[in-house]
Order: sequence, then structure tokens, then C-alpha cells
Amino acid sequence: MPVWLSEIADIENRYHVEYAFCVALGFLFHRSSGSVLLQLKGAGAPWFPRMWELFGGRMEERDADDPVAAWCRELKEEIGVTLLAEQAHPVDDYVNEYGFRRVVFYAAWPTLQRDFHLTEGAGYEWFPIDEAARLPNISPLARRDVLALARTIERAR
Repeated sequence: MPVWLSEIADIENRYHVEYAFCVALGFLFHRSSGSVLLQLKGAGAPWFPRMWELFGGRMEERDADDPVAAWCRELKEEIGVTLLAEQAHPVDDYVNEYGFRRVVFYAAWPTLQRDFHLTEGAGYEWFPIDEAARLPNISPLARRDVLALARTIERAR
């Protein structure tokens, strides 16, 4: 097992505790190419500036404690994508080393569309899953989530 995978397992074991807040994030997944859409955070981002991350954000009161509703709302706000709740498939749900709950989803996407209406971040790009996990400037949490998505997709086959 690679060292970074054992580090993730250690983090998972240490941080099953109460959390400060919840973020709902996820991937658009293009099945035939095995690619995921990632967001490049801007230089002024409070978390992981200039790094690749998932689309999503903090759960708000209007989400009624529903991470799926939060992720769907965030996708609409950040790239203009409207998803139905039933299109969101669970990938992971954990409390990370920063003390916040991170709920991760994916939704199948029919094309490698490049004309999203970006309102947050510095950009976006489609990456094959294996390449995404090896990006030098992917956040450590996004790397963990990409690997969790790969396992989820593999189990679904």
C-alpha cells in the first residue's frame, strides 16, 4: 500500500468526531472516458488556493441539513448545472483533518462539455480519474475523493 494511502486510513481513524460544519462536494463523471470535472481554485480561495478541487461548498440553512440539496445548489451556483437529487450518487462521507464533514457525490454526465458558466474559481477541466489522482496541484482531500470515486465506480461494474 502506498504511504499516502496509509496516511488517509490514519486520518479516517483519527477524525470520526463531531464536526464544525459540513461541505457537500462532488464530481461530474463522464463514464465512457472515465473522466471527472475538477475546479481550479483561485489564488484568493480560503481553502486550497491554486489547487484542483471538487465543485461544491458549505451546507447552508436553506439546504435543510440535506447534503444532496447543498451539492445540487452549489453546482447551479458555481457552473450553472441543474441536477435532480436522484442524479447524485454517494461516494464518501467523512470528517477530515480540518474538522469539517465532507460529503462527496458524483453524477453521470453525458459529454465532455466545456462551456459551463463558471462563477467561482479560476477554471475547470476534465481529467481521467487516474490522471486526476496524480495531479501535482490537486488538494490532498480531492486526491482522497478521486480515489474513493474510482473505488465506487469499480464496485458498480
